[in-house]
Amino acid sequence: MMIYRLALAALSVGSVLAWKGAHAAPEPTPLAIAQALDVSSFPNSTGPRRQEGARTLADYGFTEVEVEGDTVSLFEPDRSWVFAVRVIAAEAGTATLCVTDRALNGGSYFTVRPLVVVADETGLLVATGAMPDLPECPRIGGDDD
Repeated sequence: MMIYRLALAALSVGSVLAWKGAHAAPEPTPLAIAQALDVSSFPNSTGPRRQEGARTLADYGFTEVEVEGDTVSLFEPDRSWVFAVRVIAAEAGTATLCVTDRALNGGSYFTVRPLVVVADETGLLVATGAMPDLPECPRIGGDDD
């Protein structure tokens, strides 16, 4: 398992922008995709603490990162909460993700949802509202978050 710090966030968002705009640009890594995910674009546990201008997991304090294959886990520093972002598919500015949002502090919050995201003009990946039925990402909870 590889551990990264979010100091690479600006570089990663830049790679998503390149991915959106240039045919020859390489596809971004799962880390770049997870760091560019706009959490304000879909229901999740950050909703009750939304702040103007805060859009990424890093903006909400998820600064401890672990990468294993196609899955990136982003934790709060005290490891009381985690978002795990698994890249199911990625191509030309669009990605299909499986996002797990889970309390690790003894709380019961736990959701898993498939998301389709597209790069916006800032390079962040915004949920389209599509939630495909994916056998590798069974939807759990999240009906009212």
